[in-house]
Amino acid sequence: MTRRPLPLLLLALVACAPKGPSIEVRDPYSYESVLGNVGVVYFTIENRGTVADTIADVEVTGALVAMIHEQVANGAMVEMRHVGVLPLPPRSTVVLAPGGLHVMTEGLDRSPVAGDTLEVTLRFTRSGELRFKAPVLAYGVEP
Repeated sequence: MTRRPLPLLLLALVACAPKGPSIEVRDPYSYESVLGNVGVVYFTIENRGTVADTIADVEVTGALVAMIHEQVANGAMVEMRHVGVLPLPPRSTVVLAPGGLHVMTEGLDRSPVAGDTLEVTLRFTRSGELRFKAPVLAYGVEP
């Protein structure tokens, strides 16, 4: 019976293992708060992998609460709806932008002003944690 060296066997197993999601966050930003200790974070997130993933939780340093919301028109009213989890299908891009999906923060320890930076942590069901910084822009300035 021929035995293959263990390192070659391990290398073969790793090469055959399914590749997990490859997540990238681009163009994060926030705006100065016009409501005191409430804020918002926007960004584009891309899953370049061949496996779906899900944003299960979000945290913004200095905020008591951070959650993904969606802005939805309901007749003449606009509602903010909490999105429990945000699926990221394989090879997909999801945009969080004004008028749609966004991270809503409440209970900030201080109101963000232009020039500040918010530290954001996304927690995924497969990919673990991803941290990034979102610069705070003056309200109304295009990113």
